[in-house]
Amino acid sequence: MPRDVTGDALRRGVAQVGQNIDGVFREMVEVEDSTKQFEQERILMQTQDEVGSEARRRLQLPDGDPEAFFDERGNFSEKALKNFAAPYLKRLQGIGSGILDPDLARKMRFKASVAGDKMLNDLFDSGKDVARKKQETALNSSLKLAEETNNWGWYEDLVHEGVRAGAIDFAKGQLLIVQGRKSRYANEQENLKTALFSSAAADPVRTAAAINKGLYDNLNPIDLDRAKREVRSRLSDVATPAPLTAEDRRNIQKKNIDALKKQLPNGATEQMWKWARNAQKNGGRITEQDKVEIRGAFSMELDKLPVPKDRDEARQIASRVVQKWAKLGAYDGNEEYIRAVVMDKLDSRMDAAKGARRNDIGLVLRHIPDDAYIPNRSASVEEAYRKGDKKKIQEKEAARNLVESQIEEHVRVQMAYWRERNPEASIHDDRMQIFLLAAEKARDLNEYNQQKNLSIVEKSREISRAFDSEAQVGDTREQALGSGKDFIDRKNKEWKDYQEKQVPYTPQVEVVKDSAPLAVSMSFVTGRRAGAYVPKEMYQKLVQKYGSRPCLKATMDQSKAYNEVPVVGFYEGPNRGIEFSGDEYGNRLIMLAGDKGNATVRFAPEEVPGMIEPGNIDLSSRPVVRNSDGSISTVRSISVEMDGKEYLIPTVSENGKVLSDDDAVKQFKKTGKHLGVFDSPEDATAYARQLHEDQESFYAPQRQGAINVLNQPVSSPQKAAQVLSPALQQYEPAFRRAGERYGVDPDLLMAIAIHETGNGTSSAFRNKKNAMGVSPNGGGPRSFETVEAGIDYMARQLARNYLGQGLTTIEAIGKKYAPPGASNDPKGLNSHWVKGVSEYYFQLKA
Repeated sequence: MPRDVTGDALRRGVAQVGQNIDGVFREMVEVEDSTKQFEQERILMQTQDEVGSEARRRLQLPDGDPEAFFDERGNFSEKALKNFAAPYLKRLQGIGSGILDPDLARKMRFKASVAGDKMLNDLFDSGKDVARKKQETALNSSLKLAEETNNWGWYEDLVHEGVRAGAIDFAKGQLLIVQGRKSRYANEQENLKTALFSSAAADPVRTAAAINKGLYDNLNPIDLDRAKREVRSRLSDVATPAPLTAEDRRNIQKKNIDALKKQLPNGATEQMWKWARNAQKNGGRITEQDKVEIRGAFSMELDKLPVPKDRDEARQIASRVVQKWAKLGAYDGNEEYIRAVVMDKLDSRMDAAKGARRNDIGLVLRHIPDDAYIPNRSASVEEAYRKGDKKKIQEKEAARNLVESQIEEHVRVQMAYWRERNPEASIHDDRMQIFLLAAEKARDLNEYNQQKNLSIVEKSREISRAFDSEAQVGDTREQALGSGKDFIDRKNKEWKDYQEKQVPYTPQVEVVKDSAPLAVSMSFVTGRRAGAYVPKEMYQKLVQKYGSRPCLKATMDQSKAYNEVPVVGFYEGPNRGIEFSGDEYGNRLIMLAGDKGNATVRFAPEEVPGMIEPGNIDLSSRPVVRNSDGSISTVRSISVEMDGKEYLIPTVSENGKVLSDDDAVKQFKKTGKHLGVFDSPEDATAYARQLHEDQESFYAPQRQGAINVLNQPVSSPQKAAQVLSPALQQYEPAFRRAGERYGVDPDLLMAIAIHETGNGTSSAFRNKKNAMGVSPNGGGPRSFETVEAGIDYMARQLARNYLGQGLTTIEAIGKKYAPPGASNDPKGLNSHWVKGVSEYYFQLKA
């Protein structure tokens, strides 16, 4: 400025210069700040792009990868995400620095802060979205697995858990549950249908039972109806063929008889015919049971053989015996074996007649204790008896008898050869050889454990010691006490008597016609002996017309096939048509008859084995005879042979008088009344036994406690309600459950409970929950946790220790369960037990 400018002018000049310089600087700052702002915004955008790109890369990495946001279990890790974002956030912290304009600096810092927050939020949202998708994928896989494995409970739990975890929303969860239930129903229907049709093909009888019991009620009606038609068709295929005409039957029976004649020896007896008929039914093979019987019958004939005069007569007798028993299959038809055994026996007869003594093989073997030479079979029989299983007892005894007969066969044959080689052997050596052969055969039949270390010689000595220790062994040698002549006369008489009883027999061809058809309604009942039940009046007419137990032949639909069902009892009250018990009969017939339960029924005589002609006596009105022991009889009978047939005739007159056998025969010849005509005495005896059991069920018991409590019709709940007090009535289902579980008549359990508790009033019942009078070892009434437990305990004890031991009447049970004079009965109340229990039992059955 000019030097002469002073004062205010100077000041104004200086100010103007300052303003000019300030403007220049502002322009420079603005330019600089604009450049920095542009660079920082570029960095901000670049950072955002890098974060997005890298985040997407890391979100796709496998779970557990060091750079992934998800751990090995697939859980979202916020820590991993923050560690990832940290360097980028630090970079954003530099935004706004170096800008001179404070407002612009604040603006840029704010922009960086917002960008950082958005970056974190976006990262968290992306991570959670990926986590949700992972959860949804895992959920869908688990749902698919649950669906494939039919684990529908797990399926619904997974859906609920998915909703709680946020993998799916509530609406989708509900939709999945609805879809799952639809799939479940469709799957169950398909499985049920597959199971039903597979079962129908494999076992239509059991399938019919299952359908009738409601086990397939959940199947849709269309498929269930198709299944029923399929079962009916298959049951018709397996049903008994339509009844043959009388002429067809006659021809078939005659053809069978002619075929048997060629297989049997001349003069075949009824027993031989039975063996041959059984073999015919068994494809020409002798049954195992008949093999045992044949061995026994052959042994009996050996014991009855006479004393030959000389060796020539012995050979003649042996030839006849060999021819007979070889045809019947003794020793598998091996004539050499049979001849050796028979000649050995005849030689022993001749030696005995001369005063010599030889061991009788059969007697020796019978005196050896079972556990000495057949320990395994002996133990199995004992075990069956301990368990009280009647079926197992029969099976194990039959197996034991078979082994014994096989051993006897072996010993007889080998002893015949041994004696021929050792004619001078002593009685002791002879007997030791029997023991040795018995042990040897028993070993071959696996009767001994640890076979490798077994010494047969030592085992035979063990058998010898057991034989010697057997009480009352008696004389096991061929000749009993007495002179040689007495022995010869006695054995020859036994042989003559034996031969006279071997009466030749030929079955007659007889055909019984069926009755007219009758349409009736049918229903199924439980808790009774398997078979058919009809109204009492009808039952009386049927037994009057057809004999002891009539049979019905039910024809289903339009098929000509039918099923036979024995009529085993009657019911009283309103006519309910025919009631069936047991799956084999009731369910099968109801299924065949259709949902309405109707069928065409023909009544006819029961096809009893060996029966030629049914009885002609009205069994529903037989006179009742009281026996000396207080029991009753209505069908006391004997079988007699007349005209080649076996007649079963009553030994009670029409006025109830017991007849002698001769008077019974006279009565039959006069009246012609009989209980049936049979092929053989054995068939007649078997039928008589069954007839007795049927009559026992038919007639009301005439003596307290005499009724058999097995297989009795069970009382209705209405009847039980009339007899039980309210205190006991609430436990009626428990009585029925326990009875069904252990095979005990629930009416018997209820009758015992009524008697023992004074119909629910006793202190033991009220305070100890003891409804059955259980008082072990004289210690007073036992306490139970619940009344049901006491009922169950008593039912189990009755089944195991009473019914299983053959005590099947109230009287027999009472003698063991409540014997008069017992130590735990100081007041003598046991003497009233049988009468009291019987009265309540009859009330329930009335």
